[in-house]
Amino acid sequence: MMTESLRNSLNIISKWGKAAGILIIITGAFTALFGLPLFLIGAAPGVLMIVSGVYLLKSASSASLMSKEISEEPHESLLENYAAFIKWQVFYLGASVVLTLIFIIFFIILFCIGAVAGYNEIQYNF
Repeated sequence: MMTESLRNSLNIISKWGKAAGILIIITGAFTALFGLPLFLIGAAPGVLMIVSGVYLLKSASSASLMSKEISEEPHESLLENYAAFIKWQVFYLGASVVLTLIFIIFFIILFCIGAVAGYNEIQYNF
């Protein structure tokens, strides 16, 4: 027998999980679209977000079924999809950290090249 507190929690997971899943998919699509100029590596975080958003949507759907049924199938599906969501979020966050570090290093290199070029320009003008 399901308690009222558990049913409330499942309804909240269902409602907010669907909203968050849709927003994650939309954000992932924008991230992938704007990352395409950097070739496939730039689009990778967006694709990872889209996949994790799909798993969150599946998890929310299972929570919705779970609040209405007592069978074991939605329980297993909820946990499997949530576990997959967590795994894909870790991949996304890892890719984001790596890309951010690459951009920082690239910016520092370009800044140093610009500083050296500016210094040489000043020397040759005198």
